[in-house]
Amino acid sequence: MSGTGALTGKGAGNRQAMTLQSPLSGRLVFRTLTLVAVFPLLAAMKSLSPSSSLETVAVRLRGKIQGVGYRQAAVREGHLIGVRGWVQALPEGDILAMVQGTPDQVDKMLEWMRHGPPGARVTAFESEIEYTGRRFDRFEQL
Repeated sequence: MSGTGALTGKGAGNRQAMTLQSPLSGRLVFRTLTLVAVFPLLAAMKSLSPSSSLETVAVRLRGKIQGVGYRQAAVREGHLIGVRGWVQALPEGDILAMVQGTPDQVDKMLEWMRHGPPGARVTAFESEIEYTGRRFDRFEQL
């Protein structure tokens, strides 16, 4: 059915009536929608849509960043911001991370990573957009 009809003011509370025209028969069909149930569903569908912008950035850090709880704090901050991906320490003392989320979430996480938790001193920060089809489930320490 197509949405060629118009919403009418019939109904009570959060219920609205809508008249639709069937594309097959051309007959008018009367539908009642409960808006309370529809709007959260539409919002959830929008957040899962493939057109929503998802960005992935690879990060490498140097400085006084090991032995200060940097990775654990990064995981906590990542959960608060809502990014996904991972963070890990390298044997030579650097930290690598993969940060994935909306551009706004990624920007917030990268800004936090430039400074890190109290006691950390980041002396070098490199980031590069990573083109990947992989979708991470959560932000974690490897």
